[in-house]
Amino acid sequence: MKGKYIRMITILCVVTILMIGAGTTSVTAEVPTLTLWDCQSTEFEEIAVPQYKQAEKELGIKLKITSIMWYDLIKRVMIAAKAGGLPDVISFWGTGITPFMAVNDYLVNLDPLIEKENGKKFKDQYVEFLLSRYNGKWYGLSQCGGSICLFWNKTYFAEAGLAGPPKNWDEYLEAAKKLTNPDKKRWGVAFDGADIEVLLWMGSFILQNGGRIGRVNGKIRINEPKALEATEWFLDLIRKHKVHTPGYVETTSPKAREMFALGEAAMINDGGWTVPFVARMEPSFDWGVAVLPKGKIAGGTSSGCDYAFGIPTTTTGEKRELAWKFIKWICSEPQIHRFLYWGEMVEKAKTPLEAIIYKNPFIPATKATYQAKDMLADPYVAPFLQQAMAPGFVSQYHYLPPQLDAALEFFKVEMQAAALGKQTAKEMLDKVAKEWGKMFKEWEDQYGPFTR
Repeated sequence: MKGKYIRMITILCVVTILMIGAGTTSVTAEVPTLTLWDCQSTEFEEIAVPQYKQAEKELGIKLKITSIMWYDLIKRVMIAAKAGGLPDVISFWGTGITPFMAVNDYLVNLDPLIEKENGKKFKDQYVEFLLSRYNGKWYGLSQCGGSICLFWNKTYFAEAGLAGPPKNWDEYLEAAKKLTNPDKKRWGVAFDGADIEVLLWMGSFILQNGGRIGRVNGKIRINEPKALEATEWFLDLIRKHKVHTPGYVETTSPKAREMFALGEAAMINDGGWTVPFVARMEPSFDWGVAVLPKGKIAGGTSSGCDYAFGIPTTTTGEKRELAWKFIKWICSEPQIHRFLYWGEMVEKAKTPLEAIIYKNPFIPATKATYQAKDMLADPYVAPFLQQAMAPGFVSQYHYLPPQLDAALEFFKVEMQAAALGKQTAKEMLDKVAKEWGKMFKEWEDQYGPFTR
């Protein structure tokens, strides 16, 4: 009898333990999980990671994040899409891969979901030039894009008797000449001449001269007279005036930033992502950021939508609803503002260097953020917003062929050949125009008319 009693107690204990375990499992299961491929946490860890934790708290979810560097993420998404191995949500290069993802039905068309959010009013909160669209349909919500401004060495300018940053091309060239002194290993300018996005850095000059890039109103414009004039002027900086640091075609964008931070280049044209990079290198001189010098117009350029969030078509049912809830949150105005300028942490910072880590001056996808008083009052952030609001500002990538990687690579190779004197600027631009035209035709022969 005693043995039977002990056996009953044992069984009851086991059942109780199993029930407790089942109860724990059910509690855990109540917190839904989303898998996310992300690049922000690799480049902007101090901002992105706390923001994702806040999303978990406010939305009642668990994010399982795989952090991948920006360009590696582009390649991985495209490969995984073909293999059917995408996560629940992706952070992606909106301008660069939306056409590929859309025509192959790898991304969810968000228009039906947006319609449930009071469609037009929801869409109107976003700026036109930072949209992840294909043929008018939305395949991602945009967070921010990149614009190019002028970084300048205030100390060198003062030593050369120059009052401030150049306001036009004449002043720009004059400053570059005065600030070039090879004996001191100092040069006026440095540009990206080696990366795939060479066009992003020099394209502003074409726009400032009243030219256009890519296909506009059905016509390839890259080899028209205004674009040619600007390209020749740009190449003269390198070949005729010799104000560029040695080795333009070997100068990557990280190298140009480094040369500026080390005092080897007095000016660089670069994006907001360079602000924390330069600050962390703790330059021995005073430096600042300004809007680009004006050509015939105050043109400037954006790389388009650098950061967008989308939902793969393999994400279905409740997961899709949850994914939509998350990307609406992360791409809302308050969260975009925080990602670009985390005011609370800037105020708490004990040093200027510490504060600048929380300044990430990309240009926002939401219209309201352009009027943010804290961002417009900050000298390291305001120029990027002002540049994006200036007349003649264009998202040049939106006018390039949908095979964007290939289009940019072709331009880079031909630009390098021109910089080395192997061909004229006209020969270079004519080749680019012909190749881009061919790319558009190949795409539209296979998929039909292409627009953003």
